[in-house]
Amino acid sequence: MSAHCEEVARRLPKKVDYSIIMPIRNEESWVERAVEALLNLDYPQDRIEIIVLDGRSTDSSASIVRCLAEKHPNVHLLSNPSRLSSSARNIGVRNSSGDVIVFIEGHCFVHRDFLKAASDYLQRTGAGCLGRPITLCCQEKGKVQAAISLARSSPLGHSLTSQVYRNGFEGYVDPTSVATIYRRSVFEKVGLFDERFDACEDLELNYRVKKAGIMCYFGSKMHADYVARPTFRQLFLQLRRYGHGRLKFVLKHPKAVSPNTMIPPMFVLCLLSLSFVWLFSWNLFLLLTVPIGVYLLLVSAFSARLTLLQRKASFLLVMVSFFVIHFSLGLGFLQGCLWEAMSRTSRISRPA
Repeated sequence: MSAHCEEVARRLPKKVDYSIIMPIRNEESWVERAVEALLNLDYPQDRIEIIVLDGRSTDSSASIVRCLAEKHPNVHLLSNPSRLSSSARNIGVRNSSGDVIVFIEGHCFVHRDFLKAASDYLQRTGAGCLGRPITLCCQEKGKVQAAISLARSSPLGHSLTSQVYRNGFEGYVDPTSVATIYRRSVFEKVGLFDERFDACEDLELNYRVKKAGIMCYFGSKMHADYVARPTFRQLFLQLRRYGHGRLKFVLKHPKAVSPNTMIPPMFVLCLLSLSFVWLFSWNLFLLLTVPIGVYLLLVSAFSARLTLLQRKASFLLVMVSFFVIHFSLGLGFLQGCLWEAMSRTSRISRPA
């Protein structure tokens, strides 16, 4: 072989079984542990590539990953200039060589047998993609984080239809809210992530996966631990962004509208209306207090049940967690409506 051919061969990406893609931004507290969990998988490391996409972190996240990449040839650090998770995922897919693509967050720690279980499910079921359960963990052992973890992992705090927190469940499912592991052929069929999305880009892609008739299998043996948000402020910022992402999803796929999507913005509208509607109609004010009262009863019941099961959690903090979750999602959705309306008005009024 000529020297030129040898150089080209060295530059060609090595074919692997799994490409693990990890978008990060300011994850210095967790990213080292997250990558090391992947390096300790019970699977040949020369058949895995770990691609970390840094979205212009302002902390030491990139430096930490760079040090890991120097020690481990299958760890790669790439830049994500736009900072968006959707673009990070696409950069990862385009630069990957694996037959199967796995998406992992920078604060997610997979268990040692994660890929062995995934291989078994893919071979046994023939599914095009896989979903797996999530366990929210509390790394800082604070009461607020414990309450957020409990609320967020319950059906009322996440989704009434999603299986993502159902440990022990196995079977074919709707991929929309659970798929995170894909055969490469899935992207060849439905395309990549929509980079107009700053959040819920996985939801939107998975909806296209569903519409394409690609089967998704949910496997309980692919364990992964996620670090719950430690403060109400961080939870608020996260879910407000998700709320805006839900709006973009609904605008792109109107037929996908569900009560799970619309209840939070309706809840926020009720709260905002209560603050001034009494000036015009006392009867309307009383009418609006009915859904708020029903909401408080429902949240109280869920909070009581959760705190009875987990006695270390605070009933009041769990209730506050539910409120922050629902209010953030609703506010993000409504703010998105306002921004979209302003954007469209601006485009219409702009001279040709």
